[in-house]
Amino acid sequence: MDNQFQSEMEGLQLGHAVNLLRGSAALPMGWPALAAALRMPLRLFPAESVRPPDFGWQRLCASMYRGADALLEQLWDCRVQPLLFELPGFEVVPARLVRHDCDRAMRKERMEDLLGLRLTEDRTYLLFKLRRTDGRAEHEVTARPARAYFNRERHLTADWKRAASRLRPGTRVHDGFEHDAVITAGIAQPYLDCMYEYGTHFVSGIETGDTLLQVAAIRPELAERVYAHWAQISNGAAVYGEEALGMSAFLGPSCAFEVGGIVSQAQDPALSVTQESGVWNDPSAFGGVSLAGALRTSHEETRAALTTFHSHAVIRTELTSLARFLEYYRAIAFERVLRGGLMQRWGRRVNLPLRRMPSVERAIGAAAVADNAPADRDAVQPIKRCGRVISLHRSEALQQGSAIVAQYLDAAPMSRLAPAIRLHDSEFENPAIVCQKMVGAMFLEDWDGGLRDAVVDGLRFTHDLPACRTEEPKVRLRGDLHSTQVECLLAALPWIAAELERCGAGFACAAAPEQHPRSASFAKWIAESLKVGSGQKDLRQLRVLALYQCAIEAAFWTKDRVLDTGDLILTPDERRNVRRHLHAISSCAIEADICLRDHSAVNRAHADSEIFESAHIRMQRKLRALREEASGHYVSVLETVLRKLEPMIQNAEEEFRASSRQALESAGASWKHLGALEPASSQQLAADRLVQWMISALEQPAEQERRAQLHTEPAQNEAQSILAPYLHHEAIAHARIHTVKLLEELCRFSDGQKADIAVMEQLLSEIVDNTEAAESSEFVPVDRYFADLVANGPGDAAVSWIQAISSHWKLFESARARLLALRFQRSCLHLEAWRLRSNGLQANPAAGFGGISLLSLGGQTEHLRLLALVRKSLRLQQLVHGFADSGEAIGDLELGALGHLIAFQCADMLDPAVGCLRMPEGSHV
Repeated sequence: MDNQFQSEMEGLQLGHAVNLLRGSAALPMGWPALAAALRMPLRLFPAESVRPPDFGWQRLCASMYRGADALLEQLWDCRVQPLLFELPGFEVVPARLVRHDCDRAMRKERMEDLLGLRLTEDRTYLLFKLRRTDGRAEHEVTARPARAYFNRERHLTADWKRAASRLRPGTRVHDGFEHDAVITAGIAQPYLDCMYEYGTHFVSGIETGDTLLQVAAIRPELAERVYAHWAQISNGAAVYGEEALGMSAFLGPSCAFEVGGIVSQAQDPALSVTQESGVWNDPSAFGGVSLAGALRTSHEETRAALTTFHSHAVIRTELTSLARFLEYYRAIAFERVLRGGLMQRWGRRVNLPLRRMPSVERAIGAAAVADNAPADRDAVQPIKRCGRVISLHRSEALQQGSAIVAQYLDAAPMSRLAPAIRLHDSEFENPAIVCQKMVGAMFLEDWDGGLRDAVVDGLRFTHDLPACRTEEPKVRLRGDLHSTQVECLLAALPWIAAELERCGAGFACAAAPEQHPRSASFAKWIAESLKVGSGQKDLRQLRVLALYQCAIEAAFWTKDRVLDTGDLILTPDERRNVRRHLHAISSCAIEADICLRDHSAVNRAHADSEIFESAHIRMQRKLRALREEASGHYVSVLETVLRKLEPMIQNAEEEFRASSRQALESAGASWKHLGALEPASSQQLAADRLVQWMISALEQPAEQERRAQLHTEPAQNEAQSILAPYLHHEAIAHARIHTVKLLEELCRFSDGQKADIAVMEQLLSEIVDNTEAAESSEFVPVDRYFADLVANGPGDAAVSWIQAISSHWKLFESARARLLALRFQRSCLHLEAWRLRSNGLQANPAAGFGGISLLSLGGQTEHLRLLALVRKSLRLQQLVHGFADSGEAIGDLELGALGHLIAFQCADMLDPAVGCLRMPEGSHV
């Protein structure tokens, strides 16, 4: 036997470490023993037993089990405590964690010899237990209630302190009450190495005493009826006392065909003495003896017989994760790796609850995990290739050459429900799965099911196959799914394009404003993922489309970022013209609805593939023609708004120049007055430097030098620290100014030029980065800073200057913000109109991608583009006209039959059986 396995049940000490990844072996008596750690991480404490409240012999217990494995799991009472950051449903039974088949067979043979009957999986067993508890010992830190606080010097060994300090905690995440540690495969591997050296759990509780056991095998023809009777009276749990005594009626030859002898777990010699004296005689039982026999006699005789038992054994062991003594974020990482290691090593023998996505995110992807039946290897099930949220409902087979791209991959919440993704052998090593974040558990299998890797929260676990069968496999990290692969992106390119089109249709939907930031997050993640393969033409084109949505649509169409356009009152003729365009667009949308319905009818009526394909292509062409017509109408609406914006921008520029002159005059006069005084405090020094910076800002210096000065000038003294809020305020303001300039540069580049993907990609990337920098922290109004500066007491002269300039600077800042907002909106509208006119950013997933048929996504994408145009037109109409005030509101779902087209999502229209679009049931025109 492996000498690293604990071979003695006596002499256990609290803090003794075991490794559940290595499993258990069978001792000569048949009881299992867990693998001990190579090195002890905790200081050992002697198991000083304390007499528990339930001291002495307890009531007779009876329970039933189907199969030998279920019975053997209950004979060894070893409980693994839930992990530190665990959810309900945790179940790790050490008796199931047997290393090899030979150990399992050896344990069964020895338990058959011990119990005195044969154990098979096709039998139903009745187990009687009589238990005596003499003492209980608990670790002083994990005891309930705890008897001592955790102390590194007292409870940890020097080796473990050094080893634990080398474990990296990962990226710490704080989100309100939620805390997490994000780790990569490189960070996780040292945790696994530590587990194999120092163990995964330690002995935190020991209970001593004795247990008398007896097992009976029920006749096969009566097994179901007896089991149903027990389940009815106990609800599937063990029964005690009189109910257990009643179950002894099934020990007779009419119900049982084999009954084992009475066994003492402590091997107490008093058992043979009491058997010879006839204490356990039971004429009604098969074999003549039973644990219930003594209970049928007088209580005095039973009590006298049981008092002769004095031998002790460990009858219950409690194990606790080593994470209990780790730093908080290291403990999170330790348990995450431990879940993956246990799942990879033991599969569904362990039941581990895992975190799921936040409810809001999960509701978008799916409802609940369905059955986890394995996929049919011959019938490849379709999987959604790209999505912001993809939930894996059941086991699937991933078709060769396809890929899964998801921002959030939502897998099973329990390891026993983990779905299996079956991959072709050539793709098993490097699966075509990419995600930004995965939560839950799943398995990756090869096509024949011979290889299996567990994936937990994105980390992929595998094991090294041993050189010989007697050795045990060792779990290691293969990698993680949070990585971008160009091959995966190329395989999923059409579905990425369709998902981006769906995001574009959702940006302008006023009915669901909470979707806007999520769509922007998805577009940004796609753009960052596509950056790794930006040398590919198709990837670069989609990256530009994603950046465009993230920078332009997410900014312009989100409700809380759109400028109040109450001043854009149109003339009656302009208003009628806009309404005419909108009604034309609605007519296009209704006709598209009819096209889709006719196509669905054609599909149902004709099974011939050629007729079906011809009808689908005709529908797609008609949809494309409708979209082009709607695009022309929408461009007219945009140009109408642009004409109204130009005079507003001119007025705003005049106001800005006037406010700048007034503020400059006030700042210049105050600076001259202040410069004549002798600076007496850091507040006055700060006021003097502030005036210089304000004058520099009002005189319009070079923007790059200004931004560099604000970011790089060090805080050398207290005056500089006083100016820090103003520096922060102006840094954000100039980041916004720079964003508007980049937008205007992009507009100038787009005028009369053929789209250069590389230049557009660079400009859009800088716009996205600059916008994030401007919004990464709070933008505090500068007048609040003036008030704080006065409260600090800079001196009478400085206070008078601050009061003189604050009102002028506030007007200047207000005029600057209004001018920037108008210029920003003009640039967004200009780029939107240019995009539709030039078709420069339109991705065409129906052509240019090898191996993708027109039948898969062509009609869906055209429909999504038409839907986006209609939504944007209605959104722009609401913003410009203010119909809510005039009583002529036209909502997204109130434009006649158009509501039926907008109500359903195109993702649900893709019929997996025929690969075509289908209409939702109950929709009508």
